[in-house]
Amino acid sequence: MAENLDTINPDYVSTGTPVDGASCFINFDLATDISAITAATYLTTFKAEGSKWKNLGELSDSGYTKTVSTTSNTFKGWHGSPLLTKISDEEYKFKCEFVEVSRPTVAQVRYGESNVVLDTDGSIKSITPTRVPTTRAIIAFAELLDSGMLSLTIFPRAAIDSIDDEAHQQGSLFTYGMTFSAGTDANGHPYY
Repeated sequence: MAENLDTINPDYVSTGTPVDGASCFINFDLATDISAITAATYLTTFKAEGSKWKNLGELSDSGYTKTVSTTSNTFKGWHGSPLLTKISDEEYKFKCEFVEVSRPTVAQVRYGESNVVLDTDGSIKSITPTRVPTTRAIIAFAELLDSGMLSLTIFPRAAIDSIDDEAHQQGSLFTYGMTFSAGTDANGHPYY
């Protein structure tokens, strides 16, 4: 069916809403094959026996934000008019705020897996603060669009780029806000 060039279609407009239940996941094993994961099968895959996927819990009401920064070179002619612009660099990042700061997997993202000691019941026993972890991980977000379509965004090589200030004021929600660099995988994709 050919695209109708004369109309506007409000069905293409959407907001994103987190799926019911867990909507943000991490896998610290970069060797995990993500090629077969789809929006329709992700929960089955993530919950499968022996799966290395972990739940990152609830995000703040800001959800997550994906950004692309580019650097370009503009080439001018002898008269000073721009003749050609070429993008010379692209950088992909995403930002989110984790609100379940007592969740072990969230603490492991913030402080590094080896710096979070778990008790016998799986809760956090202690955290050894250290430098910002340099570990790369696979991070996935699931959301439901207004059209009813399930959207799954997977960042195959995410690493902490920066950490927000932590508000320790009375009555303030304590969050771990982080910006991640979205590195490319072997196929050259920063996200799927």
